[in-house]
This record gives sequence, structure tokens and C-alpha cells, in this order.
Amino acid sequence: MAWRVLRRHPFYTAVSLFGISFTLAVLMLMVAWFQNQFGARPPLSNAASLVYLKQLQQKQLQQDTIWKVDSSRVNGVWQKDSTREIVNNASWTSQSGFSKDFLTRFFSAEKLTTAEKITVMTQWHSYDVFSNNKKYNLRTRHVDAAYFTIFNFKVLKGRTFSPADIDQRALHIIITADLARRYFGSLEQAVGEQIVFDNNNFTVIGIVEEARTNNEFLNADVFLPITYIDAAKDANGYFGSFVAVVQSRQANAAATLAEIEKITPSIPFLDPSQNNGANFNYMKVKAYDHMQLNALNFLYADDANESKRKLLLIVGS
Repeated sequence: MAWRVLRRHPFYTAVSLFGISFTLAVLMLMVAWFQNQFGARPPLSNAASLVYLKQLQQKQLQQDTIWKVDSSRVNGVWQKDSTREIVNNASWTSQSGFSKDFLTRFFSAEKLTTAEKITVMTQWHSYDVFSNNKKYNLRTRHVDAAYFTIFNFKVLKGRTFSPADIDQRALHIIITADLARRYFGSLEQAVGEQIVFDNNNFTVIGIVEEARTNNEFLNADVFLPITYIDAAKDANGYFGSFVAVVQSRQANAAATLAEIEKITPSIPFLDPSQNNGANFNYMKVKAYDHMQLNALNFLYADDANESKRKLLLIVGS
């Protein structure tokens, strides 16, 4: 029957088959993309239990009074009725990453009762490296020993950081397989070799498979010990270039988010002299579960819960 229809109306049948095939291909690509971004697969096998501490927001709020005057006619006489509304307006807003001291003081694994473990890392930095007349732009990230236990990267060669590497501020690095192939030619030749940047010779001790995701806490070509950053370079006060990821107990990310929200109001505000003169009186730790983080990045929105709801509607439709 199908063959008869094809011979009778070849053009329309071909158009119809193309439309069906194209639709199926698009659906398959969408499913593959969503599975890659939101699915529990290395290095995000623990995705359901993760909470990302992304930014600290502080504001200097001041109360303003808004008067509203209404007029109405009662028994032929015009009368005025005034009401007032008191609102909080921000005269100064600052938003950035955290200082390492802020994270260790207020959100360590010992302070968060809902946390199984926590990793502190830097946001990624960029270095230009030249070798054999070629320029390589390296995205680097400073991590602690817990980073590779929370994010289970597939180790292709060598090893990840040990506590000794971190404590001794070793000039060791872990690189992705993609960088190993581009810079050294193969994985086999990379382990034990050195890459020179930031005025130091760093020895490659391990090669991991790169993360095929747009998760900003994973994207890097080179991983260094977090202790390599000089303590003096860490920002004073609460703002800095660090972020953190919490692995919640029993995969209960909602409980960790609630605990972070509960702890935040108890954090004391710094003196204005430590905040460039800003007298902050409002603080928010922007923390998200895995779905919220991806929804924010996918929809480029500000409200995490609304973004998550919209993304679920998109997927459901």
C-alpha cells in the first residue's frame, strides 16, 4: 500500500516523509541535549544532591515613604483621602563571588548539618600559553581535594589531587583529554610533562575526560590546587572569586537550600570601612539546586524557581 501511494504521489509522499524524519531527528537531539544537561551521568552522577553557592548579594536599603492622595465626591462635596506606603529601596547593591574566608567561616561542612561534603573552588581564569609557535588559551580552575569526589570525572590517565597535593601547595595540575591531545599530541605523552604559565612549571599528574555540559562549575581545561592562590590575593571581606558546591545528605538538596537561607540572616554585616563605605543591611546567598542552575543558564533569567517551572513546562510540552 505504501509503495503504491509513493508511486502515485511521489512528491507529496517525499515531503511528508521528510517532515516526519526531520521532526523525529529534532526530538532525538532535544532528548539527548536534556539528558546531557540534566541527567545523572559523570561527572554529574550526584546531580540530584548538589547545591551550588554561586553569588553573594548585599544591598544598602533605605526606607522611602510614598504618599497617595485620592479624591472622591461625597454628597456633592469633594473630599481628599491620603494613604502612605513604606518601601525599601536599594541605594547601593553589590554582587559577586565569595571570599574563601566567608565560605569556610559560615558554610563549611561542619556548619551545614545537611551537607555530606563541600568543595570550594575558584571561578575559572584564563591564561595564554605559547608552545611550538602555537597559542593556547587555558581555562584554569583552582580546586580542593573534595572537588573530584563530588564531581566524578572519568580519570583516563594518572590520578586526581591528594590531600598532600593541596596541603603542600604542589605545582601539580590535572588537564582534560582535549587539552592533552592538542598540547602534547596524545594522552600517553602528557602525564609527567610540564606546562609553563603564571611564571611556574606545572607538572601534569592526571588527565580527565572533559565535561560535555555548560555547567559553569565544571568547565575548565586545567585544574590546580586551591592553595596555589596566595592568601594575600583573596579578597578582603565577604566578596571574592570563590564559589562552592555542597553535596547534600540523602540527596536532599531542598534541605540544604533551606539551611543556607536560615543561616544567612545570622551572618554579621561588616563595617562600612571594609565595604568601600557601603553600609549594607541586606544579604542574600544565591544558592541553587542542579535543576535551578541549569534553568537559569538556559533561560537567562534571575528567578530560579520561576525558571525551573518554565523549563519543566517546556520539557513537558
